[in-house]
Amino acid sequence: MLIIAAIVIVGATIIWKGISAAIPSSSSATVQKIAQAIAFAEGFYVSGSRAQRNNNPGDMTADLIGKSTGKDGPFVVYANVQDGWSNLYAQIQAWIDGSSSHADSSSTIGTLRDSTQLPIKQHGPRM
Repeated sequence: MLIIAAIVIVGATIIWKGISAAIPSSSSATVQKIAQAIAFAEGFYVSGSRAQRNNNPGDMTADLIGKSTGKDGPFVVYANVQDGWSNLYAQIQAWIDGSSSHADSSSTIGTLRDSTQLPIKQHGPRM
């Protein structure tokens, strides 16, 4: 049983490192951490999930960077995962600096802008 657990952990680490290597590093560490948490919550790290198929780690419905190749239902589709991460980073940065058209100062993210607490919404991945 311990050997199986070790194999699973090593396998997950290899997959995580492979996906992390595709994350652009031009955004701040805070934005990257928030983006990775959102990607996890949206099921991006689940093989075959909608977020993964669409190269859209945040399962975003708005294309803020103008690089989408189409839609999958309400969700934006990108040609590569780097564009998906860049779009998610752009949304998070807009939340943080108050320029988002999708969230204002009365929203949860707006009220937490100067806080160390982040909301956690738990739900299954969109498949």
